[in-house]
Amino acid sequence: MASKFRVLLLILFLVVSGRQYSQVTDSTRIWKKALNGRLTLNEKVRYYNKIAACYWYVDADSALWFGRQGYCLIDKSVTPLVEGYNYFVLGVAWQNIGQSDSSFYFLHKALRVFSDNNLEKQKFRAVEQLAENYRIIGKADSAIALVSGSLAWFRKKQNKAYIASSLIILGNIYVEQNHNHRALTYFLESASIDSIIHDTAMIGITQVGIGNIYLNLGNLYKTISPEKARDYYSRSLDYFNRSLALYNRSGHKLGICFAKMNLISAFVALKKFSRADSMLLDSPDCFASFNSRIRSSLQYYKAVVAHEYKKNADAKTILSKVVNDSSETSLLPVLQDARLLLATIDWKDGNEQQALKLATEAFVNSKSSHLFNTGYESACILSKWYKAIAQCDSSLIYSSLAGIFKDSLFTVAGHETMEELEIKYQSQLLNQQLTILQREQELDRRKSQMTYILAVSVVVVLLLIVGLLWSRLKRLRIDKLLAIESQALAEKEILFQKSEMKQVQLEKQLQEQQIGQLTTDLGLKDQDLVLQSLMIAQTNNLLTSLVGKLTPFSIHFSRKKEQEDFQKILQQLKSGTTTSPLEEFERLFKELHPDFYENICKSIPDLSQNDLHLCALLRLNLSSKDISKIANISISTVESARSRIRKKIGLDPGVNLVNSLMKF
Repeated sequence: MASKFRVLLLILFLVVSGRQYSQVTDSTRIWKKALNGRLTLNEKVRYYNKIAACYWYVDADSALWFGRQGYCLIDKSVTPLVEGYNYFVLGVAWQNIGQSDSSFYFLHKALRVFSDNNLEKQKFRAVEQLAENYRIIGKADSAIALVSGSLAWFRKKQNKAYIASSLIILGNIYVEQNHNHRALTYFLESASIDSIIHDTAMIGITQVGIGNIYLNLGNLYKTISPEKARDYYSRSLDYFNRSLALYNRSGHKLGICFAKMNLISAFVALKKFSRADSMLLDSPDCFASFNSRIRSSLQYYKAVVAHEYKKNADAKTILSKVVNDSSETSLLPVLQDARLLLATIDWKDGNEQQALKLATEAFVNSKSSHLFNTGYESACILSKWYKAIAQCDSSLIYSSLAGIFKDSLFTVAGHETMEELEIKYQSQLLNQQLTILQREQELDRRKSQMTYILAVSVVVVLLLIVGLLWSRLKRLRIDKLLAIESQALAEKEILFQKSEMKQVQLEKQLQEQQIGQLTTDLGLKDQDLVLQSLMIAQTNNLLTSLVGKLTPFSIHFSRKKEQEDFQKILQQLKSGTTTSPLEEFERLFKELHPDFYENICKSIPDLSQNDLHLCALLRLNLSSKDISKIANISISTVESARSRIRKKIGLDPGVNLVNSLMKF
């Protein structure tokens, strides 16, 4: 039961985990389905497009990879909608990486396909993203014209999600142009739509936009009123923190990096360099971001912190890389600040011409981008430096330009001050809407969790019931199989026992036969031994008698040679009697009964050698007469020896001596 419980817990964990990572699971499922070959070519491209879009703001390289897989499959069988959307997906992916040329190429292809096939919604989405590209490369007028057209069409079709997207692009354009009130108008309208469609990522973008408005106001008042600028910077910090929390909740990686980048800019503006340095160290993923704007901005702020800590060599190395970047980031406001800071470091190092060149570039770009504060600072620095190298005409020109920029700052500041109360009021309304939205989202989330937990509980209970029923049925089936198997084993055991008993009986009979055969063989060998011993004894007696009878006849031979020959014959007859019957008997007896002498000596150690020979003869059940012949002794001597051996063994009168000796 413990193992089953662990399995059920694992199932529950997988169900809960699957809900949290449903997007990745869906992507994997779609990807596998696209590979199995059961889809049409059009469906495969469509699925590749979906996966690529899922990776837009998470992993742009993966978005490009999947987009390219679909791009390679496009042929005449692919519908215009799927083909155009593939180009659109690749265009947005290249946009997020920071490759504007590639992005323009694919977005224009998408626009051409959508226009040729009267796909209006998709066409204006492509126009909207083209506007975003123009915003990124600093062509604000072209961006405003394009996105305004898209916004008008989306308003006509009442497509709220795309309306909010276009409003955010317009808001970002006007923030970069320092038209803060107009930017706020678009951001607030977008926020009201976001609160309806409950898009957390969109709300985060809106929060970043409003934070940038306050950051712009802080930069505007930095020269005029440092205290007021500090207040604006603090407000921007609040909005950036909220946006970071929203992006963290939605897992929007690109948004997280944008929020961190803006937070660091606010910390630098407030001269909280330790906080900025800490966040820079805590953002290694953002330094490797696929978005070049984020990378360049973070590098700049890293250089600012290094310069603040008197690490000018490190700051100069970083700033040189940022300033020499020829990508779409070359016109960003932060890049003008980077040029101005690098110019300041070069001037201190004695590189006067390089410093003047960088400061002039910063001034020109600031003027074209309406960056009054940076333009004012660069004009003041150029006036000061030209005066230091005795170029008074140039110094006076930049001094007058600095005055013009300062007047512009006061004009804009006065205009922004008049609208500040409205900005605060609208911001408060937005915060209230955001709070209400967050509460509604939290309530919906809790309801969803409760519904989900209830559903999971029902599933778990059903699984438990099914598991218990299945376990019960399995147990009954196992018990039945065990009973059948036990009966079969019992029958097999009975058959085996019978077979074993029969085998034992056969083995016993075989052993008895073998013992009988051995006994018979041993008896025959014993008989052969007795006969052989008796024949030897009789032969010896015969030869001895013959020699004795022939010896007197030697004197009857007259010739000496005949006598010598006769003596040789007698000698040969005598040599035939040299073999002792008893010695030959003992040799053959030891071969047949090798342990007899050893065993009887252990039991009766006081037997003499003659006694042992007699015991061996008696062991073969020989009569006293035969024993006397073999041992060459009298029968009476044999009988006396029998009595002596019986006493040494300690046999009772009724016990047979031969049977007792056969035991040894």
